[in-house]
Amino acid sequence: TQIAPPVDAEQFEFGVKWQPRSDLVVTLAAFQIDRGLEFLDTADNVFKQDGLQRHRGVDLIFSGAVTDDLRLLGGFAFLDADIVEAGEMAFNGSTPRNAPKFSASLYAEYALPISGLFVNASIEHKSEQQVDIPNLRTIDNFTRIDIGGRYEFEFRNTHIRMTANIQNITDKNYWASYDQGLVLGEPRTFNFGFDIRF
Repeated sequence: TQIAPPVDAEQFEFGVKWQPRSDLVVTLAAFQIDRGLEFLDTADNVFKQDGLQRHRGVDLIFSGAVTDDLRLLGGFAFLDADIVEAGEMAFNGSTPRNAPKFSASLYAEYALPISGLFVNASIEHKSEQQVDIPNLRTIDNFTRIDIGGRYEFEFRNTHIRMTANIQNITDKNYWASYDQGLVLGEPRTFNFGFDIRF
């Protein structure tokens, strides 16, 4: 077994930041990332490093309080990823693995009129992704929605926090990602938590 060396990468980025409130930040950036190409050569079933992949895109990220009661965290990204040098393999123009053309996420938390009580929701979307470099197989696009809430209070100088969440509320079947293997998304899952701090 031979350990592959680290992959070299070069990144260029230009961005702007806007702070409409003291606790709300919005950033917009354009970028280009060139990095070495890694792939499984199906001819001999050997993992190889040969070639260059280029990722160009734009992303918008925002984080902070929109109002005194509402906090948001999220963003979206448009990505154009291509294999520009394929070494000995005929991959030029193919799309690299795990590089959706569009992805977006939003998390929102709202403070209810009852002191210490919060509700939250999140949504995540990724467009179609390639599973292999020849682009013969793909992962379908997916959208996942989570909801939850928490209640925090003090009792006899003890801070108590209770949480409840439902992940993947629509119970959608999806492949979450592909890096060194397919990762199946979690089904609808209920989580409850109880935290005590003295």
